[in-house]
Order: sequence, then C-alpha cells, then structure tokens
Amino acid sequence: SSSVASITQNSLAKVDSSKTVNTNDLSEFSSVLTTSNAVLADNSLLALDSKQMLKNLSQRQIAVEEEVILGLQDVAKGIKTITSLTTVVSEETIINSANLQLGVNQFVPQGKSVELSVVYTNYSSGGLIVQLEISDGDGDPVTVTISQGNTDMDKDNNLPFTVNSQNQLIFSDMDDVKQLAGQEINLVFKLDDKGDDLGAHGELTAKIKLANSETVASTNSTGNDSAEQSRGQEASSPVTDVSIVEATLNAKTGWYESSWFGTFYAGRGGWIFHQKFGWLYLHPSSSKGFWCWDPTYDSWWWSSKQDASESNFFYFYLYTSDPEKSGWGGLDLRSEQSRIYEFFKSAWTTR
Repeated sequence: SSSVASITQNSLAKVDSSKTVNTNDLSEFSSVLTTSNAVLADNSLLALDSKQMLKNLSQRQIAVEEEVILGLQDVAKGIKTITSLTTVVSEETIINSANLQLGVNQFVPQGKSVELSVVYTNYSSGGLIVQLEISDGDGDPVTVTISQGNTDMDKDNNLPFTVNSQNQLIFSDMDDVKQLAGQEINLVFKLDDKGDDLGAHGELTAKIKLANSETVASTNSTGNDSAEQSRGQEASSPVTDVSIVEATLNAKTGWYESSWFGTFYAGRGGWIFHQKFGWLYLHPSSSKGFWCWDPTYDSWWWSSKQDASESNFFYFYLYTSDPEKSGWGGLDLRSEQSRIYEFFKSAWTTR
C-alpha cells in the first residue's frame, strides 16, 4: 500500500502542488485499494477450472463494488470515515461477501442435440425415449421445457411428449403419438438455469422419427454440442479466433498463454477474458495489428505483435474522443496486480 500511497501523493502534487493530504487518510485509502486489488489478483484462482474461475472473479468484482466502492462513496458524502471503512474492509470480508453473490450467472446451460428413431408401438405413456445430456458452467440446476414442436393433436390439453425431473424425454399422450406416426418430429428445448424465465437461455433439439415397426426404425443417436458461452452472446457464435496474439492453449487450465500478450480465456463472438485487462473484444486489423474494445476504458485501443524478449510490458495505444485521455499505455505482465502505466497521464492505474 505504500507504493500506492506514493503514486497517489505524486499524482495529486502534479495536479496542485499547494494541496496537502492527510498522511493517515492517504495511507488508509491506499490500504483499502491494495486489499481490493489483492482479492481480484488472487493467484489461487488459477488452480480452478476456467469456468469456475470466471464465476469467482465476477463474484469478487461485485463484492468489491459493494464493500469498497460504495463505502468510498459514503466517505465522500461524509456518512462514514475512511478509518471506519478500513476497519471493516479486509480480504476475508470481501471474499465472504463474494461467496454470497449467488445470482452471478456467466454461462447459459449446455445441451446435446439428438436424432433418433423409435418404434412407438413398443411404448406406453411414461415410456423413456432418451436421457437428455444437460450441464451448466455455473453449476446451477437447469429447468428443461419443450418450447416448440410438441403439438396437442387431439386437443385434450395433454401433450405427446414431456420432460421429467431427471431430464428424461418421455412419451405422455399416446393418442397424440399415434396421430403423428410416420412423421419426423422436431422438438426444441429451452434450458433455463435461473428459474425466472429471464435473460439468455440454452437450447437443444431432438429429431424423432416415429416408426411403427422394427423394419422401419433405425436408431441414430447423434448430436451437436451447444457450446458454453458468456451471457449476451448468440448460441451460434464461434469461439473467438485468437491466432493474432500467438497464444498457446494450456490443456490443463483451458486458458491461452501468450509470451507478450499474457494469459486469457477465449470466449465467443470475438470476446476474450484477459487475466489482467478483464473482458476485451478482439478484432484483427488490416495493418497486421489488432484492435480491442475495452469496456473499462469504454473505447478502442490498438496494438500489434511485440518482442517476446521484452515481455515485461504489453503496450497499446488508446483512442478516445478526448486527446488528453488518449495515448500509449503499458500493462505490467509481471505484477501480481492488474496495473497499467498510462504514458499520457504519467501515472499508474489499476483494475
């Protein structure tokens, strides 16, 4: 925290050398920031499965906002003192708060689509057609419902197919099934891991050929994996192409590693989650470099391949509408903290 205090003191002095800052307040303020940074840059998270790590990071980010950022706002309003905030903010309290963030949901559920033929005359109501393969990257329970293709042929308010609590597709109304005999039924399933029917959902399909004899039926169980993806992205989005940053996939962790760009997780539709930058939208440039949309800066920055022998820093050029907030930045790849030196401000900033 002493280095943070020193940087803060020097920055304030550059703005107005006549201003003085209470040394104790500055030290306590720096202590709070150092604590929150340590929680977010915890190396022990690297031992987790990549999806669990992403969820933990999101939980901790929310906890930092609730425990630290809102607390500092109360200090600014005079509701509490920086000393009182320091006494209640610790790595333990932030992590405990993070563990209570049960609503964090980074991934839509995953399912495997199926295609098969069944001899419906061998079944009765409640008969098992297929066990659906469902999972969720957040570890949440998943509710499966049939959203399309389940037609009540005889209008008796009983549908031909249903999904039970074990995620098994079963026959329900055999009178409807008989009327569908000989057809290929295309069922669409909605996968909901929140139980509130809001936001993005996973999806899978089942193509079922209803045959009435063994000679007509031929079982063919194949499918397409609907890949796990960050919320807000389309299910059809491809995994982000990261070849531009010359990264190698670590098969053990599922994260990519680049000697000059750092460590990151490849999402979908152009998005990646960088170990130090956070979320970035990666877009190749025609000039042999690449652009990144950085939500923290709310702007684009540009960079290109860098000399791996000088890999202590990753350099980029930030473009904004304000010339005073545009220019070169350097991400410290060796630091345990996520810190960036902004040359256009002659100052460090952390994430």
